[in-house]
Amino acid sequence: MLGRLFGGSEKMNEVDFKPGSAALDDQGHERMASLQKAMKERPQLELDVPMVVSPDLDRPALAQRELQKKLIALKQKELASQKKASPSPGDDSVLADPAEHYRLLAAEYRQELGKDTPLPDSALAVEAAKKKKGEQPAFDPAIADLQNALLAKVQIDDSDLEQLGKRRGRSVQDALLGSGEIDQSRLFLINAPAKAGAGDVVRAELALK
Repeated sequence: MLGRLFGGSEKMNEVDFKPGSAALDDQGHERMASLQKAMKERPQLELDVPMVVSPDLDRPALAQRELQKKLIALKQKELASQKKASPSPGDDSVLADPAEHYRLLAAEYRQELGKDTPLPDSALAVEAAKKKKGEQPAFDPAIADLQNALLAKVQIDDSDLEQLGKRRGRSVQDALLGSGEIDQSRLFLINAPAKAGAGDVVRAELALK
């Protein structure tokens, strides 16, 4: 309806978010810029901005992010003890090297599940290969198994999802208010379900109030 009203895209009021993320992508920014222009041309227009989440998509993504934070924190602690510069909290480049990623996962596994808890068979195979000269360990299966075991221990509750929904609503709101030409009173943050059938993204659908 918004697209027809202003002669723009029929999807100009749809915003897609990656699972676990509240950041607008380039297309989201473009659509909000078009919608912002439309709101300037129609001062009477008011919009509902939904704070959406998809538990099926967002909960695993948030758990994955939480695990990455733990691994980065572990690396920071190790480097700090060696008095070396450590990565920033959001820098996941330390996980780019499979051998280092595996090492950190194995250390976190022992820390979380106990040092006497047996490693998965794939990780035991890596340990065995590391002891053999010239043999390349198969890191990928071990990384996947260790991750799955650790992710099962990460708790993402409803309040975490609620906070993500609020951040998404504010991201849309901030994009529309960025120029300072739209009054905040014309935007209403509401609780609403994500739009169905959006595939592997979480889709928010803004609506005329």
